[in-house]
Amino acid sequence: MTSHRILRKAISHVAWSLPTRDRLARRALRCVLFHHIWPAEDELTAGLRVTLHPEEFADRLRFLGRHYDLLTLSELLSGSPLPDRPLLVTIDDTYRSVVMTAAPVARELKVPLVCFVNSSLIDNARLSFDNLAAYVANTQGIGLIRRAADDASIRDLQDLFERYLPALTMSQRRAFEQRLQESAGSDGAHLASAAQLYLSTAELRSLAESGVEIGNHTATHVHCRALDQSGIMAEVIEAGRLLETYTGKPVRSLSLPYGARRDATPLLLSVLRDEGYQAVFLVEAGVNRAIPDLWAIERVAMRAGPDRETWFDLEIKPRWEEWRRPA
Repeated sequence: MTSHRILRKAISHVAWSLPTRDRLARRALRCVLFHHIWPAEDELTAGLRVTLHPEEFADRLRFLGRHYDLLTLSELLSGSPLPDRPLLVTIDDTYRSVVMTAAPVARELKVPLVCFVNSSLIDNARLSFDNLAAYVANTQGIGLIRRAADDASIRDLQDLFERYLPALTMSQRRAFEQRLQESAGSDGAHLASAAQLYLSTAELRSLAESGVEIGNHTATHVHCRALDQSGIMAEVIEAGRLLETYTGKPVRSLSLPYGARRDATPLLLSVLRDEGYQAVFLVEAGVNRAIPDLWAIERVAMRAGPDRETWFDLEIKPRWEEWRRPA
């Protein structure tokens, strides 16, 4: 067990026992993030830290329902006063497990969902770069990724996504993805078709018809800081319009892939406003204010663990991250 994990367990145990703990949850918006709700990882997802067992997912939703006032996106965007302990539940990355597992559980527990979708992955037409990198790392080793990247310092998948990938231009990223497929002898489209990992058009439409809010997660899951005007139109605006065509419903929000505030560029926000978007979601585990900034909504990624550790992730960790963040 890492020192960070030990500290998390210790602090959460003490804080959870305080009679005043619920005061921390009042007024300010909390927003949580899930990805792939499935019994086990496989070669396309292992190492990405996105998989949560369905039973654990149900447990987390029950906890959230007991301790928070669950919102729909419409309620958040309405401008009306928020309830005492407002919380929004979101899911990223287009995984088919949303329709197979997550949405039925959420429906049973009466938990509203916002599902952010990558338009190019629908119908398993291609493989997300993240899943391609996981497949290569899990079947052939991280060394092949280092060679394709020409960077021997890449430690693991998290280092690839957090340090190496954000520094690439769009053309460099496409070239790296192509080299990775060639080096691995792995065609992303073939892998996607065989795995059926992502939502189909019909499944996406059924989610929207069932009341799940569909949001934009870009076309191909890219770092938006690398996008110029034409890139924003292709990766964000056209992707959102395609989702609207599939679902027959407006797309009002964007979840930034990888969740960094730096990807919410002034140009991107300007284009989004002109297009009629109303909200942008991050994943930096920061604190949302009593009146949240709808163009930088902080989310906390959910993981397995006892209730007290979920509470720690929602109430203690964001304040710690906010304090550590440079002014």
